[in-house]
Amino acid sequence: MSDVLSQEELDALFAAMGRRSPSTAPAPVVASPGEGQPALAAGRLTAHVPLEALAELGRARLSLQDIAAWRPGVQVLLDRPLATRLNLTVGGQVVARGQAVAVDEHYGVTIELGPRA
Repeated sequence: MSDVLSQEELDALFAAMGRRSPSTAPAPVVASPGEGQPALAAGRLTAHVPLEALAELGRARLSLQDIAAWRPGVQVLLDRPLATRLNLTVGGQVVARGQAVAVDEHYGVTIELGPRA
């Protein structure tokens, strides 16, 4: 069983969020994902449905004493190695995986495994 959502599971997620079902009418493609890769079904996922995506770098289990001792320059070791793919989640469900990257002055994620992978 994959923990990456299928199109049907994404549709169910929209319904559970109380959103209208996205239109099944074709919509123009704004940007193609790349040569030889399938584009998202524009009729099912539209730009009109606002979603929040979360990319988690890792977690740390700390005591209150550890946290109280934080000062500028203290490093917190997370549980994931640098080369590990990050999970990109929507509504608490993993929808893609990728690598953390720097994009100008921001963090970003280069998608390596998406909903259809």
